[in-house]
Amino acid sequence: AAGNLSGIRDDLKIASDNLSPQRTTTLRTDLNLDAREQVLTATPPIPFNPLDPSTYNHVTATTIFDSLGNPHEVTQFYAKQTPTGTQSNWSLYLQVDGEDVGATDTSVDPAVPAASLVFDQNGNLTSPANGVIPIANWEPKDGNGVSNGAASLGGAAFDLNLGSTTQYGANFGVNDQRQNGYTTGRLSGLDVSQQGVIFARYTNGQSKSLGQVALASFNNTNGLSPSGDTSWVETFESGQPVIGRPDTGTLGAIQSSSVEESNVDLSAELVNLIIAQRNYQANAKTIETSDAVTQTIINLR
Repeated sequence: AAGNLSGIRDDLKIASDNLSPQRTTTLRTDLNLDAREQVLTATPPIPFNPLDPSTYNHVTATTIFDSLGNPHEVTQFYAKQTPTGTQSNWSLYLQVDGEDVGATDTSVDPAVPAASLVFDQNGNLTSPANGVIPIANWEPKDGNGVSNGAASLGGAAFDLNLGSTTQYGANFGVNDQRQNGYTTGRLSGLDVSQQGVIFARYTNGQSKSLGQVALASFNNTNGLSPSGDTSWVETFESGQPVIGRPDTGTLGAIQSSSVEESNVDLSAELVNLIIAQRNYQANAKTIETSDAVTQTIINLR
C-alpha cells in the first residue's frame, strides 16, 4: 500500500481509482536572509502589518494541503530585530490564507511572531533548535472563513523546518521550498523501468511504484517444451525455474512500450535461402548428368 517493493510474488493489479490526498506535515524552507538589511526600529515600535512592507524585510509564500487535499497558501514574513552581542535576531510572522498562526494565541495579539530566529556571527541558525518550528494552532477554512471539514488544530499541525536557513551578506533568496502534501489525483499513465518496476503517474504530479515484473531463467533453456502460441513449459531436462528481478544476475532487462520483433536478420536469411536453392539446383544438374552418362554406357553394351 505504501508503494514499497517486496519479494512476495502475486498477480499484479493496476488500480485505476484516485490517489488519496495527503495533508502537509512538513514544510521545509531553505533561504538566505540578507545580513546587510537595516534593523526595523521605530518609536513607538510599529506592529507587524502584512499590508505594510515597512514592518518586515522579506516575504515568501508556498502552498500546503489539508487532510481533504484542499490547497492553502502559507506566507512567511521575516523582520530583522536589534542584534544582541555577536548574534542577530529575526522575527518570523506566519500566515495561512491571511490568518496569523504559529504564536501561542494569535487571537490575543496578532502581532506576536511565530518564532524568533537567532543567527551566530558566522551566519548559522542557532535558535530554534534544529530550525524546526511546530505549528499547531491552524484550522483549515474555506474561502468564507468557515471550517471546511478537514482535520483541524492538532490534526492539521505541521512543522516548518528552517534548518538550512542562513544569514549572509548576500541578497535574500529562497534556495529550496518543499512540502510533503498533495491533493487527490487520477491515474494518467504508466511507466516501466528496465528493472521491471511499474510506476503510476497521477494528475497531481505524484508517482507511485505499483509493483515489479519478475523474470525466470532455466539451467537448460533448450530443454523447455513448446506448448503453442510461442509459449514454453518446464520439463525435467530444463530444470526448475530461477525467479528473480530483471537486470540482475543472468536475467535480462525489460524494454517498456516495445513490441518484440524477430531475433534474426531477414535479409541474411533470404540470401542464405537463395544460396541454398542454387546449390540444390547445381547438385540436381550433377545428378542428372551422372544419370545421362550412366545410361549412355549401358546402351553401348
